[in-house]
Amino acid sequence: MVDKTDLHNGDFCRNKSKNEAYLRYLESVLECINLFDNFDILGHVDLIRRYGCYDDKTLKLSDFGDRIDAILKALVEKGKGLEVNTSGFRYNLNSPMPDYEIIKRYRELKGKIICTSSDAHTPDYIGFKFDYVKELLKKAGFKYTVHFENRKPVFTPI
Repeated sequence: MVDKTDLHNGDFCRNKSKNEAYLRYLESVLECINLFDNFDILGHVDLIRRYGCYDDKTLKLSDFGDRIDAILKALVEKGKGLEVNTSGFRYNLNSPMPDYEIIKRYRELKGKIICTSSDAHTPDYIGFKFDYVKELLKKAGFKYTVHFENRKPVFTPI
């Protein structure tokens, strides 16, 4: 939810341009990061792509770079990680969530804690497209993925 409005049913985007909706969504993500420390990984940083009611569902770094940078910098400063989720392929977004440019930017900003997930919901999608995502992570400069045990990061070579 953003501003007490559901993302999943399209209500949040109704009567807003894509730019307005995406900017407010990203501002809300940053507010959450700044107000709450009890997390290890930020998941679904670009969830608005999945549920936005726009023909073009891309969230381009070139369009929203200042907001995305603020989010990624806050994660790095707080020692928090970023999730890369392959469900974007299931939802016809043609990329993981977030896409490569955002993953690469997180690394450029000294982000090191990155995890993969498939948001499977069914056994057929467990680990879906993980080989592809691992290659993207390598291309972006990551050498490890992370999972947590008792809230402690465990780094695994890619």
